[in-house]
Amino acid sequence: MRAFSLLAFVVVASPAAAANLVVNPGFEANPAANGGYIQYFGGNSFTGWNVVGSQLIVIDHDYVENGFQTNAHSGQNSLDLTGLGAGTSTTGINQDLSTVIGRTYTLSFWVGNLHSNGGAAAFTNDPTTVDVSINGGTRTAFTHGGVTQNLVNYKQFATSFVATASTTNLAFFRGASVDYHVALDDVSVTAIPEPMTWSLMIVGFGLVGAAMRRQRIGTPAR
Repeated sequence: MRAFSLLAFVVVASPAAAANLVVNPGFEANPAANGGYIQYFGGNSFTGWNVVGSQLIVIDHDYVENGFQTNAHSGQNSLDLTGLGAGTSTTGINQDLSTVIGRTYTLSFWVGNLHSNGGAAAFTNDPTTVDVSINGGTRTAFTHGGVTQNLVNYKQFATSFVATASTTNLAFFRGASVDYHVALDDVSVTAIPEPMTWSLMIVGFGLVGAAMRRQRIGTPAR
């Protein structure tokens, strides 16, 4: 019984430290119609996110145009930072996250590159670049050139930052490359467990192992 109690403590403690702080991380809260999209303009907002710049779209997984499909990384929706056209490098989304000053956080997200030899070939052959900014700071570019013909090819990127305030603004923008589909999906921000948390977890696992060994030793042979 004691071993099970310790195991329960460790299992409960771990997921709490890995909770995603991002609201509507996969853009599924305001779904586009099947095979369609929803356009948002600068100054608009939708669940969890604020829109800046010109315009962008939340697009359905089954949207098809000129022979290509704008598939999501997961779920039914993704975000196209170019909107209806090439967009501008000032167009993007942002969200305020509740953070702890001095705590380190891991940011991960998926960037999608669309490649097509169909009617839109001239607009979909460039690598896709998404810029990230924390608290209005310098934009960092993340570029993906992977290709899946007539589909969106996704790559996951990850970075980290240290919170300097109790609220951290996370922003994504269309990068410098002129592309007509810059996909973003499955954004995650999680706190890296503090050293004390890791120590408690390691001790907990050690105690569980020791208790289970004692239990096996004390079990009479049949």
